[in-house]
Amino acid sequence: MSQPFHVLGPVRHACTGCGGCCHGVVVFLNLEEAARVRGFAAAAGQPDPVVDRRLAFADGLCPFQGEDELCRLHTQHGLEAKPLLCQQYPLVLTRTEQGLRAGVDPGCYDGWKSWDEGPLLDARSGAVEPRKLSPKAARHEDKVLDLLQLEGLTVGRLACFLADEPAAQPAALPAAFARRLVERVIAAGLSTRMSPQVSGVMLHRVLSPALQAAEALDPSALPPWPVLGPREEAFAVSMIRRMVFLRLVPGVAVPPAVAVLGVIGAVVCAWHDPSPQAFGRALAGWCRVMRAPAFLDAMAPDPASLINLATGR
Repeated sequence: MSQPFHVLGPVRHACTGCGGCCHGVVVFLNLEEAARVRGFAAAAGQPDPVVDRRLAFADGLCPFQGEDELCRLHTQHGLEAKPLLCQQYPLVLTRTEQGLRAGVDPGCYDGWKSWDEGPLLDARSGAVEPRKLSPKAARHEDKVLDLLQLEGLTVGRLACFLADEPAAQPAALPAAFARRLVERVIAAGLSTRMSPQVSGVMLHRVLSPALQAAEALDPSALPPWPVLGPREEAFAVSMIRRMVFLRLVPGVAVPPAVAVLGVIGAVVCAWHDPSPQAFGRALAGWCRVMRAPAFLDAMAPDPASLINLATGR
C-alpha cells in the first residue's frame, strides 16, 4: 500500500545559479553515484572526491564547484551526472510516520525571489529522508503546523503564541521574549562558532553580519519591531513552517522548539537589515545553520531550554 503524500505547497522555486547549495552541506552517495563521480574526477585529474560514501568537501566547498560557483559535473556532463540529492535540490522529500512529505528547502539563498510566484516543481520523485517523531512529539508538531497556517500570521504574533503572551500591539514582539532571545544569542557566541570552516564560506558571508549585529545589541534597549514589510513577514512565517513540516532539524525532536529557533532567526536577521534581499538571504542562512551540531550545542543544548526561553518559565 502506498503511503499518504503531503505537499507543503505550492512547491515553487526558480534556480538562479548562485551556487549556495554547494557550500557547507553533506552529500551522501550510493555506490553507483560514488563510482560515477570518481570516474569524472579521475578523467579530470582530480583527487578522489569521495570519503566515507559522501563527497569530500574542503573548507565547506564541493570538489566539483568551479570558481564561477557552478557545478562542473552539471556544466560539463549534464544534470544527470550529479548525485540525486544535488539534482533535486531544493526539493526535500521526508518520510514520516504519517506518510511522505514534500516541500522546498528554505536554505536556498535566492529562494526569497521565487518562493511565492516561481515555477512549480515536480514534487513526486527524488531521494527520501526518513525522519520519525514520537507520538507525543507528532501531536505537538500538528499543533505548531496548525498555528503556522493561520491567515495573516506575523513573526511577532507567532512569537506571542510561542511565548504564551498576549500581544501588546498588533505584530509586536513580546518584550521579555525579545530580551531573552538576544541574551541567548550573545551567550552562544555564534559569530565565532560559525566560522567559514564550520559553516561554509557563503553561509558565513551571508549570515555573520546579522550575528555580529545581534551580539552587539543591548538587551535592555532593543530596536523597534515590526520592521519587515508584508511580503517579508509572510516569507519568514513560510520558512519557519517549512523547517517544521519537513523536519529539517533532526537534532531537535521538539517541534515547538524548532519554531522558536526560526523566530529567533527571523528577528535577528530583520533587525540587522529588513530589505528583501538582505533579509531573505540571511534568513536562508539561518535556516541552514539551524541544522549544524555546533549551532545546536550553543543555542539549544537541551531543546526544552528553547521553550523556557520563549515562555520564561
